[in-house]
Amino acid sequence: MRIRTCVPSLLLIATACGVGADAGYIQLGGGIQGVVHPTEDARLSSRTDMPVSRIALPTEGDARLPDALSALATFDDASAVGLLESPDDNASDLVFGTLIDAEIAPDGNVLLLDGDYSVVRVLSPTLEPIQTFGGEGQGPGELDGPESLMWLAPDELGVFQPGRIEVFQWGDGAFEYARRVTVTALPAPDGACTTGESMHFTGIRFSMDGAPVDRAGLAGGQFSQDEATIHPETVHELGMDGEYVRSYSTPYLGELPYDNGGDRFHLAINHSGGPLACDIDRVWAGYSLLGEVHAFDEEGSLAWIARVTDLGHPGLLYTWNAAGERVGRSGSINVDLERGDFTLPWMDRLTLVGDVMAAQVTRNHYGPIAEGERQTVSTTYSTYLLDAETGRLLGAFDADHQILAGRNRMVILYQEAPYPRISVVRLED
Repeated sequence: MRIRTCVPSLLLIATACGVGADAGYIQLGGGIQGVVHPTEDARLSSRTDMPVSRIALPTEGDARLPDALSALATFDDASAVGLLESPDDNASDLVFGTLIDAEIAPDGNVLLLDGDYSVVRVLSPTLEPIQTFGGEGQGPGELDGPESLMWLAPDELGVFQPGRIEVFQWGDGAFEYARRVTVTALPAPDGACTTGESMHFTGIRFSMDGAPVDRAGLAGGQFSQDEATIHPETVHELGMDGEYVRSYSTPYLGELPYDNGGDRFHLAINHSGGPLACDIDRVWAGYSLLGEVHAFDEEGSLAWIARVTDLGHPGLLYTWNAAGERVGRSGSINVDLERGDFTLPWMDRLTLVGDVMAAQVTRNHYGPIAEGERQTVSTTYSTYLLDAETGRLLGAFDADHQILAGRNRMVILYQEAPYPRISVVRLED
């Protein structure tokens, strides 16, 4: 049975769902335009010999994790910090909002990006509060919708938010505001990281007459689809000054039947936004709704793909089988979303821990909808531990927490419910 997938597009308003399998998309007649999901029989790659690892949670009886990584699967309540509410003013810095990102400083200090409070919290290696900085706003040193942390230099921390990076410098035991870096090359970047010499982002890139279209141009409607070019690449390199350098190669090409000023263009995998991780000579990109990790080398070439085979999308990413039935990524028939009782998964975090890449999938299960009753929602996190060099699966587990950050053998675990808490794990060599 041949299965093709159509991804609804938020960027292109059109009336078809592709045309022609050979071009990388199919015609289902009416509805939404989208790109074919790269299944085994419909993967258009620039390299036919591309290594593809198929990763999944272990079945019963399989070895779950190597001993050296087993500590990552357990959240230690006894050593965790984080309070539901503060008993006094001295403990208020341990009442966390939703933690979006984290970094571990060279001296072992823990830096937490708190999205609810728009601040960065600095904790000691023993998780005692040291400093809180930022605050909501758009002025110098203020944060407005912060999304990620990145080291721009050994003593410079960047806080990325759409359109800009607020840079803070470490000195005399505290961070002080240093400068702002404007990011205009991408109108709506998602994942962000830095190799130390350049910055990298995921997202769709637009241009007009060869010049990038910035966020203001997109939000202000200063161009139309007929005027702007949408580029197929989804991983982009920018200089440390925020200027566009290049885009990495596109792993999948789906040519859409869309005429852009006489030039046909290709669009890479839809929902291009997703998590990103960097090291000195490698960049890893996660495709949120696709459930894949792509590794790029320092030349920007695709090195390998790791595909989560048990992701199981309903609803937002759908597939049609030969019988005309709408099915999830796993092949099971989708439950009617109006009745509830379905699971929505997406890959939302990549965390590098030494030579291990933790690809993390969040699964929200929405219970049945009963008249007069509130729908229940439960969340689990699936973590796939990959060899960062090859993409080979080392182990996988389900848990009630995520791996938020890692440096050397020190790892920060994050538990969001019933209220945000973190704990530290130190892996054995």
